[in-house]
Amino acid sequence: MQRASPMMLVVVLTATWAVAAGSSPARRAMVKIGDEVFQLEVATTSEEHSRGLMNRPEIPVDGGMLFVFAEEQVRQFWMAYTLVDLDILFLDSRGRIVAMHEMRAERAQSPAEREVDYFDRLPRYSSSKPAMYAIELRGGTLGALRAKVGDTVELQLDDRAR
Repeated sequence: MQRASPMMLVVVLTATWAVAAGSSPARRAMVKIGDEVFQLEVATTSEEHSRGLMNRPEIPVDGGMLFVFAEEQVRQFWMAYTLVDLDILFLDSRGRIVAMHEMRAERAQSPAEREVDYFDRLPRYSSSKPAMYAIELRGGTLGALRAKVGDTVELQLDDRAR
């Protein structure tokens, strides 16, 4: 078994409860990757997983989303209704990076295009191996971080994010 690189990505989840009118509390994760700190939204429910970062005109340099799943399995993401490029890291239950992708924003659904045809033409980005977590960051971030498959991410999650 190959040993993970010494680069450790430290993720500290803090619950920030900002309640907008009629909405559920927003959860944020403060993530330190190398020397960079990110403020990530946390998605734990099926609805939050499905919505992800759709329809965002921009992602802050230090922003993105941490997806937390109940169990480890092969995951697949796509860029439906996503307006900007994103980078994704898939992590197994031990926090080891099992896959990474640079995901490009796709041409928007045209008025004449059926939704099923739109969805069919979108590329899928797979974890290829079982993953329990995914981290989406602003496009172009992965290259600067120099993270690679096999690196370990230390996840310190409170019970609200599990």
